[in-house]
Amino acid sequence: MPVTIDDRTAVPSDARIRALHERLAPSREALRLVWTHCRIVCDIAEQLLDRSGVDADAPFCSRHTGVGITRADVRRQGLPIPAADYTAVTAEEHLVMYADKFHSKTTPPAFVSAASYAVAVGRFGADKVDRFAALVERFGEPDLPTLAARYRQTIV
Repeated sequence: MPVTIDDRTAVPSDARIRALHERLAPSREALRLVWTHCRIVCDIAEQLLDRSGVDADAPFCSRHTGVGITRADVRRQGLPIPAADYTAVTAEEHLVMYADKFHSKTTPPAFVSAASYAVAVGRFGADKVDRFAALVERFGEPDLPTLAARYRQTIV
């Protein structure tokens, strides 16, 4: 089916997003891991949005790696991506990038507390710790115990 302008600008349904994941996933296990992670990040973002009072509509975000990767980070770390800024700009991007910090696709997957993430991000520099602290101040912390119980995963 051809994609129209409206299809590209409209927020896709969960069913349409899942169909895309199913089509592109290299295995059933990869699909389960990534789809569950996406649902968890969405749940966290919705919680934070409801409590933060930030005026944002968070349907999609692609700039959620770490607390933002700058052109200088790409060069200094020798990352295998084009040298560019991959930092959140809009409220939506900040919200989803932040929500993503609270869940890891490790084996087994786990929720990550703000304190644990702050320690982990420190290996990339004090500026990243400061950026994360500013996000905690802006959005607050999600209710991880409730989410961990719902998804039957631990909190680290």
